[in-house]
Amino acid sequence: MNSFSRILVSYYFLTFVLLSCGDNANKNSTNDGNLNSTNHQTDTCNCSLLNIDSLGTHLLDSSLYTGNCVSYYEGTTNKYIEKNLLKGKLHGKVIYYDKAGELLFEEIFENGKQKRNGALDQTLTCDCNELELLKTNDPIISTIAKLDDIPFTGKCKKFYKDSEQLYMESDYKNGFLEGRIIYYNRDGSTILIEKYFSGQLIGTMN
Repeated sequence: MNSFSRILVSYYFLTFVLLSCGDNANKNSTNDGNLNSTNHQTDTCNCSLLNIDSLGTHLLDSSLYTGNCVSYYEGTTNKYIEKNLLKGKLHGKVIYYDKAGELLFEEIFENGKQKRNGALDQTLTCDCNELELLKTNDPIISTIAKLDDIPFTGKCKKFYKDSEQLYMESDYKNGFLEGRIIYYNRDGSTILIEKYFSGQLIGTMN
């Protein structure tokens, strides 16, 4: 093989490698639909460039948009909202900022459906019956509580049957009991208080 042939073969080989890397990068940049996976999508635009139809689908030049978009406070470069989108639907975090650039609160979406996770400045409250209790592999902490498939942080409440009288309220953090469980009589007086940390009972109080 002469020198020219070697150069030509090397050129084609290098081109093939570069194209293969590009294909892999594109594959890796696609969000697989798992909220817990890392989204390598780098496509970003101004939200004002997107058209939103009556179903909340985000379109760029009539195509379903995947990536993130940013809106800014009028007349500034300060971000107001940042959205993550997958095939035209909100997917992942939607983040809101104040004019100083401080994080106000976050919302979490999956395929356009909002999942309750609570704002940064408030405690999320739900009925304890809404929580999904899943078994863990931890021999000490047997269950984790999820709301809308997200480990629950906030307070859940149970009521006496056919009554508005609170029976029990429990504090959770990242899916585990943390804080207090308070049990009440039908007259509203406290029966028992249990204290938890990271899912484990650490004390009681009558």
